[in-house]
Amino acid sequence: MNNSSCDPETGKCVCSRGWMGVDCTEKCPNGYYGAGCKEKCSEVSNGNRSCHHVTGEYVCNPGYIGLTCEHPCPADTWGEHCKNKCSCDHGGECSHISGECQCSPGWTGTNCTVPCPDGKYGPNCSHLCKCQKNGRCRKNDGHCICDAGWIGPRCEDGKLSL
Repeated sequence: MNNSSCDPETGKCVCSRGWMGVDCTEKCPNGYYGAGCKEKCSEVSNGNRSCHHVTGEYVCNPGYIGLTCEHPCPADTWGEHCKNKCSCDHGGECSHISGECQCSPGWTGTNCTVPCPDGKYGPNCSHLCKCQKNGRCRKNDGHCICDAGWIGPRCEDGKLSL
């Protein structure tokens, strides 16, 4: 794998620079690079950059850009070289590293396109509605919308008639 070759006498894989393992599918461990993964990177990697497993040059980790990889990706972009466009709807925020959406309260799903199911509300639809007497719960904050004839924070009180 990964442009490696096969030893004609033993049949074992001879891994290309930056690769290791029986079938050459494993990258060199962090801090090492090159042929046989024997060359040590000149600096210890930090959270925003790492040593490239083939060349030994420092590259920004996915989600970061800048001369020293000091800046997270601009809004609505993510990943390696910040090339990917975020796809979060309804005000969801995108991770600059993985592209995963953090949905606004009241929304769920991979791209924040699914409203909370009935009876649930809030961030990750993790709260249970407490509305009574057939009151409906707003999906974002749990505020009860009462049926006619009912009032109160949880629709628990009947209207007073004059």
